[in-house]
Amino acid sequence: MSQPPFATSVERAQTIINLRSPNIIIPNALLNDSKVEKTIKLLRWLLNHDPAQRLTIEELLASDLVPPAQLEASELQEMLKNALANPQSKAYKHIVARCFQQERNEILEHTYHLGASRSMKSWDNRIVLDFLITLSPLMEFVKAKVVSIFRKHGAIEIDTALLSPLTLVLPSDLRSQFARHVAMSGINMMRRYCVGRVYREKKVFNFHPKQNHECAFDVISPHSASHLVDAELLSLANEIFIDIPHLREKNILIRMNHTNLWKAILLYCNVPKAMYSDLFADILDFIEGPLMDLLLASFQVSGKNSGDDSPSKCLVRGKGEAASLAKGALREIETVVLLAQSLVVKCPIHVFAGLPISYERASNGGIIWQLIADLKPNRSSRPAVLAVGERCDGMLNEFQKQAQTFNTNVAAIRNISGVGLSFSLDKLILAIGAEDSCKCRTIDVVVA
Repeated sequence: MSQPPFATSVERAQTIINLRSPNIIIPNALLNDSKVEKTIKLLRWLLNHDPAQRLTIEELLASDLVPPAQLEASELQEMLKNALANPQSKAYKHIVARCFQQERNEILEHTYHLGASRSMKSWDNRIVLDFLITLSPLMEFVKAKVVSIFRKHGAIEIDTALLSPLTLVLPSDLRSQFARHVAMSGINMMRRYCVGRVYREKKVFNFHPKQNHECAFDVISPHSASHLVDAELLSLANEIFIDIPHLREKNILIRMNHTNLWKAILLYCNVPKAMYSDLFADILDFIEGPLMDLLLASFQVSGKNSGDDSPSKCLVRGKGEAASLAKGALREIETVVLLAQSLVVKCPIHVFAGLPISYERASNGGIIWQLIADLKPNRSSRPAVLAVGERCDGMLNEFQKQAQTFNTNVAAIRNISGVGLSFSLDKLILAIGAEDSCKCRTIDVVVA
Protein backbone atom coordinates (compact mmCIF):
# COMPACT_ATOMS: atom_id res chain seq x y z
CA MET A 1 0.00 0.00 0.00
CA SER A 2 2.92 2.34 0.63
CA GLN A 3 4.82 1.27 -2.53
CA PRO A 4 3.72 2.66 -5.94
CA PRO A 5 2.51 -0.02 -8.42
CA PHE A 6 5.31 -2.05 -10.06
CA ALA A 7 5.85 -1.73 -13.80
CA THR A 8 6.77 -5.42 -14.29
CA SER A 9 6.44 -8.69 -12.40
CA VAL A 10 10.24 -9.03 -12.32
CA GLU A 11 10.54 -5.75 -10.43
CA ARG A 12 7.96 -6.93 -7.91
CA ALA A 13 9.76 -10.25 -7.40
CA GLN A 14 13.11 -8.52 -6.94
CA THR A 15 11.67 -6.20 -4.29
CA ILE A 16 10.26 -9.15 -2.33
CA ILE A 17 13.62 -10.96 -2.52
CA ASN A 18 15.40 -7.86 -1.19
CA LEU A 19 12.97 -7.62 1.71
CA ARG A 20 13.54 -11.29 2.59
CA SER A 21 17.32 -10.88 2.61
CA PRO A 22 19.15 -10.59 5.96
CA ASN A 23 19.94 -6.94 5.20
CA ILE A 24 16.23 -6.14 4.67
CA ILE A 25 16.72 -3.84 1.69
CA ILE A 26 13.88 -1.28 1.54
CA PRO A 27 12.99 0.31 -1.85
CA ASN A 28 14.37 3.82 -2.30
CA ALA A 29 10.90 5.19 -2.98
CA LEU A 30 9.93 4.33 0.60
CA LEU A 31 13.19 5.49 2.18
CA ASN A 32 12.77 8.94 0.66
CA ASP A 33 9.20 9.31 1.94
CA SER A 34 9.07 10.70 5.50
CA LYS A 35 5.38 9.81 5.85
CA VAL A 36 6.11 6.06 6.03
CA GLU A 37 8.89 6.27 8.60
CA LYS A 38 6.94 4.18 11.13
CA THR A 39 6.08 1.65 8.41
CA ILE A 40 9.77 1.13 7.58
CA LYS A 41 10.62 0.70 11.26
CA LEU A 42 7.82 -1.84 11.66
CA LEU A 43 9.00 -3.80 8.56
CA ARG A 44 12.59 -4.03 9.82
CA TRP A 45 11.40 -5.38 13.17
CA LEU A 46 8.97 -7.93 11.74
CA LEU A 47 11.36 -9.17 9.00
CA ASN A 48 14.31 -9.61 11.33
CA HIS A 49 15.88 -13.08 10.82
CA ASP A 50 16.60 -13.40 14.54
CA PRO A 51 13.35 -14.51 16.24
CA ALA A 52 14.49 -13.04 19.56
CA GLN A 53 14.65 -9.57 17.98
CA ARG A 54 11.15 -9.67 16.54
CA LEU A 55 8.21 -7.97 18.23
CA THR A 56 5.63 -10.04 20.04
CA ILE A 57 1.93 -9.28 19.68
CA GLU A 58 1.86 -7.61 23.10
CA GLU A 59 4.88 -5.43 22.29
CA LEU A 60 3.43 -4.52 18.92
CA LEU A 61 0.08 -3.43 20.40
CA ALA A 62 1.84 -1.50 23.16
CA SER A 63 4.08 0.39 20.71
CA ASP A 64 3.16 3.56 18.83
CA LEU A 65 3.74 1.90 15.44
CA VAL A 66 0.15 0.72 15.01
CA PRO A 67 -3.10 2.58 15.74
CA PRO A 68 -4.59 1.82 19.16
CA ALA A 69 -7.41 -0.67 19.34
CA GLN A 70 -10.81 1.00 19.20
CA LEU A 71 -13.00 0.14 22.19
CA GLU A 72 -16.40 1.35 23.19
CA ALA A 73 -16.28 3.85 26.05
CA SER A 74 -18.40 1.61 28.26
CA GLU A 75 -16.14 -1.40 27.60
CA LEU A 76 -13.01 0.61 28.38
CA GLN A 77 -14.47 1.96 31.62
CA GLU A 78 -15.52 -1.52 32.70
CA MET A 79 -12.05 -2.91 31.97
CA LEU A 80 -10.37 -0.14 33.98
CA LYS A 81 -12.84 -0.59 36.84
CA ASN A 82 -12.12 -4.33 37.05
CA ALA A 83 -8.37 -3.79 36.78
CA LEU A 84 -8.25 -1.13 39.52
CA ALA A 85 -10.51 -3.13 41.85
CA ASN A 86 -7.65 -5.49 42.76
CA PRO A 87 -4.36 -3.70 43.56
CA GLN A 88 -2.53 -7.05 43.64
CA SER A 89 -3.42 -8.02 40.06
CA LYS A 90 -1.02 -7.79 37.12
CA ALA A 91 -3.42 -5.51 35.26
CA TYR A 92 -3.40 -3.01 38.12
CA LYS A 93 0.39 -2.99 38.33
CA HIS A 94 0.64 -2.67 34.55
CA ILE A 95 -1.68 0.37 34.49
CA VAL A 96 0.23 2.09 37.30
CA ALA A 97 3.57 1.30 35.66
CA ARG A 98 2.42 2.71 32.34
CA CYS A 99 1.27 5.90 34.07
CA PHE A 100 4.79 6.47 35.38
CA GLN A 101 6.54 5.41 32.16
CA GLN A 102 5.06 8.06 29.90
CA GLU A 103 7.45 9.80 27.57
CA ARG A 104 8.86 13.12 28.69
CA ASN A 105 7.28 16.20 27.13
CA GLU A 106 9.50 19.28 27.40
CA ILE A 107 6.67 21.73 26.68
CA LEU A 108 4.43 20.30 29.41
CA GLU A 109 7.35 20.23 31.85
CA HIS A 110 8.02 23.89 31.15
CA THR A 111 4.39 24.91 31.72
CA TYR A 112 4.23 22.89 34.95
CA HIS A 113 7.46 24.49 36.19
CA LEU A 114 6.06 27.90 35.26
CA GLY A 115 2.96 27.19 37.33
CA ALA A 116 5.08 25.97 40.25
CA SER A 117 7.19 29.14 40.14
CA ARG A 118 4.09 31.33 40.26
CA SER A 119 2.57 29.36 43.12
CA MET A 120 5.72 29.89 45.19
CA LYS A 121 4.92 33.50 46.03
CA SER A 122 7.93 35.79 46.43
CA TRP A 123 6.97 38.73 48.59
CA ASP A 124 8.80 42.04 48.52
CA ASN A 125 12.19 42.60 50.16
CA ARG A 126 13.46 39.05 49.91
CA ILE A 127 16.78 38.08 51.46
CA VAL A 128 18.69 35.77 49.12
CA LEU A 129 20.93 33.39 51.05
CA ASP A 130 22.09 31.54 47.94
CA PHE A 131 20.67 30.66 44.55
CA LEU A 132 18.36 28.03 46.07
CA ILE A 133 17.27 29.51 49.41
CA THR A 134 15.39 32.77 49.93
CA LEU A 135 13.95 34.19 53.13
CA SER A 136 10.85 36.38 53.02
CA PRO A 137 10.97 38.70 56.05
CA LEU A 138 7.33 39.68 55.56
CA MET A 139 6.18 36.06 55.63
CA GLU A 140 8.32 35.31 58.69
CA PHE A 141 7.06 38.42 60.49
CA VAL A 142 3.36 37.64 60.00
CA LYS A 143 3.86 33.94 60.76
CA ALA A 144 5.69 34.76 64.01
CA LYS A 145 2.89 37.12 65.09
CA VAL A 146 0.20 34.53 64.43
CA VAL A 147 2.09 31.66 66.09
CA SER A 148 2.82 33.73 69.21
CA ILE A 149 -0.90 34.46 69.67
CA PHE A 150 -1.77 30.79 69.10
CA ARG A 151 0.69 29.78 71.82
CA LYS A 152 -0.65 32.45 74.16
CA HIS A 153 -4.02 30.71 73.92
CA GLY A 154 -2.46 27.39 75.00
CA ALA A 155 -2.08 25.65 71.63
CA ILE A 156 0.76 23.35 70.62
CA GLU A 157 1.92 22.69 67.07
CA ILE A 158 0.79 19.35 65.62
CA ASP A 159 1.40 18.30 62.03
CA THR A 160 -0.80 15.53 60.68
CA ALA A 161 -0.41 13.22 57.68
CA LEU A 162 0.14 14.94 54.33
CA LEU A 163 -1.87 12.52 52.17
CA SER A 164 -5.40 11.22 52.64
CA PRO A 165 -6.01 7.43 52.50
CA LEU A 166 -7.74 5.52 49.69
CA THR A 167 -7.30 8.33 47.16
CA LEU A 168 -3.96 10.03 47.67
CA VAL A 169 -4.62 13.75 47.32
CA LEU A 170 -2.87 16.90 48.45
CA PRO A 171 -4.59 18.63 51.40
CA SER A 172 -7.18 21.26 50.57
CA ASP A 173 -7.42 22.27 54.25
CA LEU A 174 -5.53 21.64 57.49
CA ARG A 175 -8.53 20.45 59.51
CA SER A 176 -9.76 17.22 57.90
CA GLN A 177 -6.61 15.20 58.61
CA PHE A 178 -6.46 16.55 62.17
CA ALA A 179 -10.09 15.51 62.77
CA ARG A 180 -9.26 12.02 61.48
CA HIS A 181 -6.24 11.86 63.80
CA VAL A 182 -8.32 12.92 66.82
CA ALA A 183 -11.12 10.45 66.06
CA MET A 184 -8.79 7.47 65.64
CA SER A 185 -6.32 8.18 68.45
CA GLY A 186 -8.76 8.58 71.35
CA ILE A 187 -7.96 12.23 72.09
CA ASN A 188 -10.63 14.00 74.18
CA MET A 189 -9.06 17.40 74.84
CA MET A 190 -6.48 19.37 72.89
CA ARG A 191 -5.54 22.79 71.58
CA ARG A 192 -3.36 22.77 68.52
CA TYR A 193 -2.17 25.05 65.77
CA CYS A 194 -0.64 24.33 62.40
CA VAL A 195 0.90 26.48 59.69
CA GLY A 196 1.13 24.73 56.34
CA ARG A 197 0.31 24.71 52.67
CA VAL A 198 -3.02 23.85 51.10
CA TYR A 199 -3.74 23.29 47.43
CA ARG A 200 -6.53 24.02 44.98
CA GLU A 201 -6.80 22.40 41.57
CA LYS A 202 -6.51 24.71 38.58
CA LYS A 203 -8.91 24.48 35.66
CA VAL A 204 -6.01 24.56 33.18
CA PHE A 205 -4.47 21.12 32.63
CA ASN A 206 -0.82 20.41 33.51
CA PHE A 207 -0.24 23.43 35.72
CA HIS A 208 1.00 23.23 39.29
CA PRO A 209 -1.95 23.27 41.74
CA LYS A 210 -2.69 26.62 43.30
CA GLN A 211 -0.71 26.76 46.53
CA ASN A 212 -1.70 28.85 49.55
CA HIS A 213 -0.30 29.19 53.06
CA GLU A 214 -2.87 28.63 55.79
CA CYS A 215 -2.90 28.83 59.59
CA ALA A 216 -5.25 26.62 61.57
CA PHE A 217 -6.22 26.75 65.26
CA ASP A 218 -8.42 23.96 66.65
CA VAL A 219 -9.90 23.24 70.07
CA ILE A 220 -11.06 19.70 70.93
CA SER A 221 -13.14 19.25 74.08
CA PRO A 222 -15.75 16.84 75.49
CA HIS A 223 -18.20 19.72 76.05
CA SER A 224 -20.28 20.31 72.94
CA ALA A 225 -22.58 23.03 74.30
CA SER A 226 -19.88 25.54 75.30
CA HIS A 227 -20.15 28.82 73.37
CA LEU A 228 -17.16 30.28 75.19
CA VAL A 229 -14.80 28.57 72.75
CA ASP A 230 -16.57 30.17 69.78
CA ALA A 231 -16.20 33.56 71.44
CA GLU A 232 -12.54 32.85 72.20
CA LEU A 233 -11.84 32.17 68.52
CA LEU A 234 -13.42 35.50 67.64
CA SER A 235 -11.22 37.14 70.26
CA LEU A 236 -8.16 35.34 68.90
CA ALA A 237 -8.87 36.57 65.37
CA ASN A 238 -9.36 40.08 66.73
CA GLU A 239 -5.97 39.94 68.50
CA ILE A 240 -4.21 38.92 65.30
CA PHE A 241 -5.68 41.80 63.34
CA ILE A 242 -4.76 44.25 66.08
CA ASP A 243 -1.12 43.14 65.95
CA ILE A 244 -0.77 43.26 62.13
CA PRO A 245 0.13 46.82 61.00
CA HIS A 246 -2.65 48.85 59.33
CA LEU A 247 -4.99 45.85 59.18
CA ARG A 248 -7.59 47.63 61.26
CA GLU A 249 -7.91 50.23 58.51
CA LYS A 250 -9.24 47.64 56.01
CA ASN A 251 -12.91 47.85 57.13
CA ILE A 252 -12.82 44.58 59.04
CA LEU A 253 -16.21 42.94 59.57
CA ILE A 254 -17.38 39.62 61.01
CA ARG A 255 -20.25 37.86 59.20
CA MET A 256 -21.90 35.25 61.38
CA ASN A 257 -24.46 32.58 60.64
CA HIS A 258 -25.86 29.41 62.16
CA THR A 259 -26.46 26.31 60.06
CA ASN A 260 -29.84 25.82 61.77
CA LEU A 261 -30.87 29.34 60.76
CA TRP A 262 -30.10 28.56 57.13
CA LYS A 263 -32.00 25.26 57.35
CA ALA A 264 -34.94 27.06 58.97
CA ILE A 265 -35.10 29.48 56.03
CA LEU A 266 -35.13 26.59 53.57
CA LEU A 267 -37.86 24.80 55.54
CA TYR A 268 -39.89 28.01 55.72
CA CYS A 269 -39.63 28.36 51.93
CA ASN A 270 -40.66 24.69 51.42
CA VAL A 271 -37.42 23.85 49.59
CA PRO A 272 -37.03 20.07 49.03
CA LYS A 273 -34.12 18.56 50.96
CA ALA A 274 -32.79 17.04 47.73
CA MET A 275 -31.93 20.58 46.58
CA TYR A 276 -30.05 21.60 49.73
CA SER A 277 -26.64 20.59 48.38
CA ASP A 278 -26.96 22.72 45.21
CA LEU A 279 -28.31 25.69 47.14
CA PHE A 280 -25.50 25.60 49.69
CA ALA A 281 -22.95 25.63 46.86
CA ASP A 282 -24.44 28.52 44.84
CA ILE A 283 -25.89 30.76 47.53
CA LEU A 284 -22.99 33.28 47.61
CA ASP A 285 -23.46 34.62 44.09
CA PHE A 286 -27.22 34.86 44.63
CA ILE A 287 -27.02 36.53 48.05
CA GLU A 288 -24.44 39.17 47.08
CA GLY A 289 -25.92 39.82 43.65
CA PRO A 290 -29.54 39.70 42.46
CA LEU A 291 -31.08 39.19 45.91
CA MET A 292 -29.55 42.38 47.32
CA ASP A 293 -30.89 44.37 44.36
CA LEU A 294 -34.31 42.76 44.81
CA LEU A 295 -34.46 43.61 48.53
CA LEU A 296 -33.38 47.20 47.87
CA ALA A 297 -36.05 47.64 45.19
CA SER A 298 -38.68 46.09 47.49
CA PHE A 299 -37.68 48.45 50.31
CA GLN A 300 -37.97 51.51 48.06
CA VAL A 301 -41.40 50.46 46.77
CA SER A 302 -42.98 49.21 50.02
CA GLY A 303 -41.63 51.87 52.33
CA LYS A 304 -39.90 51.71 55.68
CA ASN A 305 -42.89 50.66 57.81
CA SER A 306 -43.48 47.45 55.88
CA GLY A 307 -40.53 45.87 57.70
CA ASP A 308 -42.85 44.87 60.54
CA ASP A 309 -44.25 42.06 58.38
CA SER A 310 -40.87 40.98 57.00
CA PRO A 311 -40.36 37.27 56.32
CA SER A 312 -37.65 37.10 59.00
CA LYS A 313 -40.06 38.22 61.73
CA CYS A 314 -42.76 35.89 60.42
CA LEU A 315 -40.26 33.05 60.61
CA VAL A 316 -39.25 33.77 64.22
CA ARG A 317 -42.77 34.46 65.48
CA GLY A 318 -44.25 31.41 63.81
CA LYS A 319 -44.57 27.84 65.01
CA GLY A 320 -43.26 24.54 63.80
CA GLU A 321 -39.83 23.10 63.06
CA ALA A 322 -38.60 26.09 61.04
CA ALA A 323 -39.47 28.61 63.76
CA SER A 324 -37.94 26.40 66.47
CA LEU A 325 -34.67 26.08 64.55
CA ALA A 326 -34.52 29.83 63.87
CA LYS A 327 -35.18 30.81 67.49
CA GLY A 328 -32.54 28.42 68.82
CA ALA A 329 -29.98 29.57 66.27
CA LEU A 330 -30.53 33.26 67.03
CA ARG A 331 -30.23 32.61 70.78
CA GLU A 332 -26.88 30.88 70.26
CA ILE A 333 -25.63 33.68 68.01
CA GLU A 334 -26.65 36.29 70.59
CA THR A 335 -24.85 34.38 73.36
CA VAL A 336 -21.63 34.10 71.35
CA VAL A 337 -21.72 37.79 70.36
CA LEU A 338 -22.17 38.90 73.99
CA LEU A 339 -19.31 36.65 75.12
CA ALA A 340 -17.09 37.94 72.31
CA GLN A 341 -17.81 41.55 73.24
CA SER A 342 -16.91 40.77 76.85
CA LEU A 343 -13.56 39.53 75.48
CA VAL A 344 -12.99 42.96 73.90
CA VAL A 345 -13.92 42.10 70.31
CA LYS A 346 -14.69 45.57 68.94
CA CYS A 347 -15.07 44.97 65.20
CA PRO A 348 -18.67 44.92 63.89
CA ILE A 349 -20.48 41.57 63.96
CA HIS A 350 -23.38 41.10 61.54
CA VAL A 351 -25.76 38.16 61.21
CA PHE A 352 -25.53 37.02 57.59
CA ALA A 353 -28.08 34.30 56.88
CA GLY A 354 -26.64 33.64 53.42
CA LEU A 355 -23.11 32.91 54.60
CA PRO A 356 -21.83 30.36 52.05
CA ILE A 357 -20.72 26.94 53.23
CA SER A 358 -20.71 23.53 51.62
CA TYR A 359 -23.54 21.16 52.49
CA GLU A 360 -21.10 18.63 53.97
CA ARG A 361 -19.69 21.27 56.33
CA ALA A 362 -23.18 22.48 57.22
CA SER A 363 -24.01 19.02 58.55
CA ASN A 364 -21.56 19.72 61.41
CA GLY A 365 -24.07 22.20 62.82
CA GLY A 366 -23.34 25.15 65.04
CA ILE A 367 -22.11 28.67 64.40
CA ILE A 368 -20.02 29.56 61.38
CA TRP A 369 -18.44 32.92 60.69
CA GLN A 370 -16.13 34.77 58.35
CA LEU A 371 -13.83 37.70 58.97
CA ILE A 372 -13.72 39.86 55.86
CA ALA A 373 -11.82 43.01 54.89
CA ASP A 374 -11.59 45.39 51.94
CA LEU A 375 -8.07 44.69 50.72
CA LYS A 376 -8.75 46.51 47.43
CA PRO A 377 -11.20 49.31 48.35
CA ASN A 378 -10.70 51.17 45.07
CA ARG A 379 -11.94 48.25 42.98
CA SER A 380 -15.46 46.95 42.52
CA SER A 381 -14.73 43.54 44.00
CA ARG A 382 -16.05 41.46 46.86
CA PRO A 383 -14.40 41.76 50.27
CA ALA A 384 -11.61 39.27 50.87
CA VAL A 385 -12.27 36.46 53.35
CA LEU A 386 -9.30 36.48 55.74
CA ALA A 387 -10.49 33.98 58.35
CA VAL A 388 -13.17 31.31 58.72
CA GLY A 389 -14.48 29.75 61.91
CA GLU A 390 -16.64 26.63 62.11
CA ARG A 391 -17.45 23.53 64.14
CA CYS A 392 -16.35 20.04 63.11
CA ASP A 393 -18.50 17.85 65.39
CA GLY A 394 -20.10 15.98 62.49
CA MET A 395 -16.72 15.33 60.90
CA LEU A 396 -15.36 13.89 64.17
CA ASN A 397 -18.36 11.57 64.57
CA GLU A 398 -18.07 10.37 60.98
CA PHE A 399 -14.38 9.54 61.40
CA GLN A 400 -15.14 7.69 64.65
CA LYS A 401 -17.69 5.52 62.82
CA GLN A 402 -15.14 4.77 60.09
CA ALA A 403 -12.55 3.80 62.70
CA GLN A 404 -14.89 1.29 64.34
CA THR A 405 -15.69 -0.46 61.06
CA PHE A 406 -12.12 -1.71 60.55
CA ASN A 407 -10.62 -1.58 64.04
CA THR A 408 -12.53 -3.24 66.87
CA ASN A 409 -9.97 -2.00 69.42
CA VAL A 410 -11.12 1.59 68.96
CA ALA A 411 -13.24 2.78 71.87
CA ALA A 412 -16.94 3.48 71.51
CA ILE A 413 -18.01 6.73 69.89
CA ARG A 414 -17.04 9.51 72.30
CA ASN A 415 -18.95 12.71 72.88
CA ILE A 416 -16.32 15.13 71.63
CA SER A 417 -16.67 18.43 69.81
CA GLY A 418 -14.28 20.52 67.80
CA VAL A 419 -14.11 24.19 66.90
CA GLY A 420 -11.66 25.50 64.35
CA LEU A 421 -10.31 28.75 62.98
CA SER A 422 -8.49 29.04 59.64
CA PHE A 423 -6.48 32.02 58.42
CA SER A 424 -5.18 32.73 54.94
CA LEU A 425 -1.57 33.72 55.61
CA ASP A 426 -1.15 34.98 52.04
CA LYS A 427 -4.05 37.41 52.40
CA LEU A 428 -2.70 38.67 55.71
CA ILE A 429 0.57 39.49 53.98
CA LEU A 430 -1.28 41.10 51.09
CA ALA A 431 -3.13 43.33 53.55
CA ILE A 432 0.15 44.88 54.74
CA GLY A 433 0.91 47.93 52.62
CA ALA A 434 4.19 48.48 50.80
CA GLU A 435 5.06 51.31 53.20
CA ASP A 436 4.89 48.90 56.16
CA SER A 437 6.70 45.95 54.59
CA CYS A 438 10.13 47.44 55.35
CA LYS A 439 9.25 47.53 59.07
CA CYS A 440 8.30 43.85 59.16
CA ARG A 441 11.74 42.27 59.41
CA THR A 442 12.72 39.33 61.56
CA ILE A 443 16.42 39.89 60.80
CA ASP A 444 17.99 43.36 61.00
CA VAL A 445 21.67 42.44 60.83
CA VAL A 446 23.28 39.35 59.35
CA VAL A 447 26.88 38.59 60.37
CA ALA A 448 28.65 36.31 57.91
